[in-house]
Amino acid sequence: MRLLTITDVESKVSFGKSKIYAMIKNDGFPAPIKIGYSARWLESSIDVWIGQVAKLGA
Repeated sequence: MRLLTITDVESKVSFGKSKIYAMIKNDGFPAPIKIGYSARWLESSIDVWIGQVAKLGA
């Protein structure tokens, strides 16, 4: 299990921070796990999301 920072997520999905948080607000992107004041994403949840988006675009 690997935890990603917002910078890691931005690189992985090619979206900026504002777009990612807007998508989270609209239930269109995995929400982060809060660890203290930090937000982290499970890499596996991002990979699943990418797979779902790829299926929709195919």
